[in-house]
Amino acid sequence: MLRMYNIFKNFSSLKGAIFFTSFLICNLSFSQVTANAEINRNEIRIGEPIELQLTLQFPDKIQKIKWPIFKDTITQKIEIIDASKIDTLSNNTLRQTLHISVYDSGQFVLPSIKFVDANDTTKFVQTNTLLITVHTVPTDTSELSIKDIKPIFEEPFDIKWYMPLIIKSLIALLILGIIIYLIYRYLNKKKKTDQQLKPKLPPHIVALEKLQKIKQDEIWKEGKIKEYYSAVADTIREYIEGRYQVPALEQTSFETLQSLRFKAIAPETREKLKYLLELADLVKFAKFLPIENDHYQILQSALDFVNETKLESTHINESVSTTNPS
Repeated sequence: MLRMYNIFKNFSSLKGAIFFTSFLICNLSFSQVTANAEINRNEIRIGEPIELQLTLQFPDKIQKIKWPIFKDTITQKIEIIDASKIDTLSNNTLRQTLHISVYDSGQFVLPSIKFVDANDTTKFVQTNTLLITVHTVPTDTSELSIKDIKPIFEEPFDIKWYMPLIIKSLIALLILGIIIYLIYRYLNKKKKTDQQLKPKLPPHIVALEKLQKIKQDEIWKEGKIKEYYSAVADTIREYIEGRYQVPALEQTSFETLQSLRFKAIAPETREKLKYLLELADLVKFAKFLPIENDHYQILQSALDFVNETKLESTHINESVSTTNPS
């Protein structure tokens, strides 16, 4: 038992000795770090730049040292104009160059700059302090009398100086106008050609295709009830304009029904039109909430109105005139 105690005691002493030795080596290594500050001149005039060089030297095996971070000033009076990157001169020497200046006269102390051990902030080295003397700009005392401000020099106007610019501007405007005209003419010609090549479908064909699309989309199921009823009503108004040449898209529902009162439309068909237009107005303007059956009924009324008033002969005559022009 006593032997075990001696072994433990010797081990603890050895462990303490190793720790103490490491501590001494670490402090000894950090004590070998040196920091130095140099300026290229000690006397300047107000605002003249000074080159400040910071140099840090350390042994090969040393813990990481924090380089000081500079902002716009070193002190309240000493300002930093710019700072270079930190250059590595050798494996154990770092240097940074700062351009500084003072904008007041007198003597100013450049304080020591601290470099701290990254692992132990209690350990640091710092540069030497420097003295900067700033002189004022000498005043020319040879002429102390106050003189009047010189008048504004008026340059005589000469159109010849502006003629090249005027000519170039006119030529540029002319070229731009020609380009715009050619583009407009090309687009207008292409539009007419497309309209001539594309056969115009009868109003009932266009209306039925749109109504079928509305039926397939069923946007009212997504909560877009107002959009659904507006789409049905607008499709019927477009059909009325093509079928009866009545400006239904610009009229109210009452005006549209009045414009169609002398048209050959069956009473039952007229009632379907009145129903769908008035129901669409209630949903759009009166915030009326229709039931689900109304969604199907308004679309069916629109389909019935188109099918019951369409002109079959229009599509046949157009097909004949397209295939047999005479």
